[in-house]
Amino acid sequence: MMDATKGYDPTKPLVVDVPFKNYSPLEYNLKDNTTDYFIFYHGNPVEVLDYKLVFEINMKESKMLEMDIIPASFPGLIVNKKVLDILKRVCQDDFQVFPILIKSIPGKSKNKAFVNYDYFLIHIIKRIAAIDFEESDFLLHDDSKPKSRGNIIGINKLRFKSNCMNGAHIAKDEAYTSLKCISQHLSTFYLLQTLLA
Repeated sequence: MMDATKGYDPTKPLVVDVPFKNYSPLEYNLKDNTTDYFIFYHGNPVEVLDYKLVFEINMKESKMLEMDIIPASFPGLIVNKKVLDILKRVCQDDFQVFPILIKSIPGKSKNKAFVNYDYFLIHIIKRIAAIDFEESDFLLHDDSKPKSRGNIIGINKLRFKSNCMNGAHIAKDEAYTSLKCISQHLSTFYLLQTLLA
């Protein structure tokens, strides 16, 4: 029998959203937004006084509502109120929250049209040095340049350093901000809340 805990290290973070996925059902609607989504990429706190964040999704609303976190090719996490409440309880200083609008993609699906306000953008503002560059293997834009932000275009093998969360429970890696890392504590808390619900 295979040991599911083999290779498990509780001192290392977990990845909550996988970068370079082949499919993301959620798209940022560029024509309906007044907010430039690039302000969310590097994890700096943002002060957006007048923002509008509109996403489109190609799935039934009932199927979408089953998801606590919607996979998105976006620099933040798209979460429902259950996840938002857990994040506020465990690590409210690690992120900013913005309400969003999600609507069906017109003409792309036979699903019933809808507009939904039940999800939130989690803008992660903590950054950590999580990646163990000696043990990881990346696809680089330019092999002659260092493994750093802007030069990493893919991941073949990813290893994290031990004890790298520095007190944060949700954070982005400082060298590769597409990696959204969570602490073992937050993961366990989420699982317990899900099981108790």
